[in-house]
Amino acid sequence: MYDIIVIGCGVIGSNVAYELSKYHLKVLVLEKEIDVADGTTKANSGILHSGYDPEPGTLMAKLNVEGSRRIKDIVKKLDVQYNECGSLVLAFNEEDEKTLEKLLDNGIKNGVENLKIIDKLEVERIEPNINKTVTKALFSPGAGVIDPWELCIAMSQVAVSNGVEIKLESEVTSIEKLSDNFIVKTKDNSYSSKYIVNAAGVNSDKVHNMVCEKEFEILPSKGQYYILDKSQKDLVKHVLFQCPSKVGKGVLIAPTAHNNIIIGPNAESNSLVDDKSTTFEGLNEVKDKISKTIFKNAVLAIAGMVGMADKIKKVEEDEKPLIAATMFGVTTPCVDFAKEYLEERGYEVLVFHATGTGGKTMESLVDAGFFKGVLDITTTEWCDEIVGGVLGAGSNRLEAAGRNHVPQVVSVGALDMVNFGPIDTVPEKFKNRNLYKHNPTVTLMRTTVEENIKFGQKIAEKLNASSGKTVLILPLKGVSMIDVQGQPFYGIKEDEALFDTLKNNIDTDKVNIVEMDNNINEKAFAQRAAEELIKMLEV
Repeated sequence: MYDIIVIGCGVIGSNVAYELSKYHLKVLVLEKEIDVADGTTKANSGILHSGYDPEPGTLMAKLNVEGSRRIKDIVKKLDVQYNECGSLVLAFNEEDEKTLEKLLDNGIKNGVENLKIIDKLEVERIEPNINKTVTKALFSPGAGVIDPWELCIAMSQVAVSNGVEIKLESEVTSIEKLSDNFIVKTKDNSYSSKYIVNAAGVNSDKVHNMVCEKEFEILPSKGQYYILDKSQKDLVKHVLFQCPSKVGKGVLIAPTAHNNIIIGPNAESNSLVDDKSTTFEGLNEVKDKISKTIFKNAVLAIAGMVGMADKIKKVEEDEKPLIAATMFGVTTPCVDFAKEYLEERGYEVLVFHATGTGGKTMESLVDAGFFKGVLDITTTEWCDEIVGGVLGAGSNRLEAAGRNHVPQVVSVGALDMVNFGPIDTVPEKFKNRNLYKHNPTVTLMRTTVEENIKFGQKIAEKLNASSGKTVLILPLKGVSMIDVQGQPFYGIKEDEALFDTLKNNIDTDKVNIVEMDNNINEKAFAQRAAEELIKMLEV
C-alpha cells in the first residue's frame, strides 16, 4: 500500500512529488501521457507572476506572492533556466491608467515588492519597440520567465531519486473509496493508497467525480501562440501585458527562458479537453491583438515576414510610399502590370496572396499603419468565406483600409471560384457543380448567379462602411484568366449578377465606381487601377 498516490505529473503533480520525497513516505505518481509535463505544463507562457492581479485577501493572492518568492530559490537548487526580466502592464488611455492604479493598489496590499507606475518616456526607453501610443505602465521588476517543462522534469527526477515511483501511460480509470484507503485502478493495474492528490489538470473534474458527488465541471479553454525565431530576441526585454479591459486581457509578448519571444495566447472557450489544434483564425486573432502592444517590425515578425522587415526598412529609408496589393494565380498578370506601373512612379508594392492567410495578414498590417494605399485587386477570399471553401479570410476582410482612412482601389478578382483541396474532398452537395481540377491538390468550383449576388452585397456593405477614399473598378469582360471566352469558368450571367448587385448597392457618395470593358488581366485594366490609386494618393 502507498501512503500517497498523486494523479498527474505536470508542474503541480511533479512539485507535490518533489516535496513529498523529502519525507519517509511511499509515494506513487500516475501519469496518463507518455512523459511528464505533456499537458498544459508544456504549452504555456512560462511566466512567474509577481502577484498584483489577484484581489487582496484571497487565497490566490496569498499563494501567488508566496509562490513567486519560493520558486526563485527552487530554480537555483534545481539549476532550471530562469530570467527575472520584470513585467509591464501597458496603458493607452485614461481608462487604462485608472486600471493601473487599481493593480498597483492590489499589489501593495498583496505584498508585491518594488511595484511602481512609470511614464511614457521611461516605457519607451526600456522597450524601444513599444507602440508609441502607450501612455504609462505598471512596472513589476520581480516578475520573471521560466522553462516550465524543464522545471517539471527536474522536480520529477529529484523525486524519483528520493524514492518516488512514477508510472507513465497509466491513466486512472476508476477510484474506489474504502473505509481507510482508496483503490485506484488503471487499465493494467490496481493500487491501494491512504491518500490521493488530484493533480490531473483539465481532467481533475473527472478524477474528482470518481470519488465524490459531482461538484464542479471544467469548461476548457485553449490558447494559441507564436514562438519567434531567436533572430527576434531583442524585440522585447520584459513581459508586456495589455491592460485588462471589459473584453479581456488581450495578449502578451515576452522573452522566454531560451531567448526566443513568445506571443499570445488568445482564449477560445468551450474547447474540447483534447483539442490541441492550431488554426489560422486563432493565430490571426493573436497577431491582430498584439499590434496594439508592439511596433511594426514585431508585427512583421509574427506574420512570418521577417525578410519583409528589411525590405520595409529600406523603403522607409528611401521614403518610398508603400502599397499593398492582393493577387491570386488567375489574377497574376493584372497585379504584375499594376506593380510595374506603380514602381516606375516611385511607389513600392508588396503583394499578398489572397489565400485566407494572405488577406488576413494584409488587413492586420494595414491596421498597423504600414501602407499608404491598397490595391485590393483580388477579393476571391469572399467566395470561400460565404460558400464554404478552404481559403476564407474571415468576416473582417475589406475593413482595414476603410477604417484607417487608407486610400484603396478594390476589384472583384477571382470571384468566379471557390477553392477546395483534392477533388475527392469537395463536399457532396457540390459534386454536381462546375468543377475544375487545377492540379492534384487544388479543385476550383465555378460560382453561381445566386452566390455572386451574395458576394456583391457583402462587398458593397464593406465598402459603404469605409471612411477613406475608395474606388471600385469592375472588369466587365471577366474576373479571372479562366473567366474569359473559351475558358472553363466563362460566365456572362454570373458576372452580370455580380456587377449589377454592386452597382445597385454601392453608395456612390462614398465609393467611386469605374467600369472597364476589359478582362481583369488586360494591361489597360491594370494601369487604370494603378492610376486611380495614384490619383487618390497624390491629391
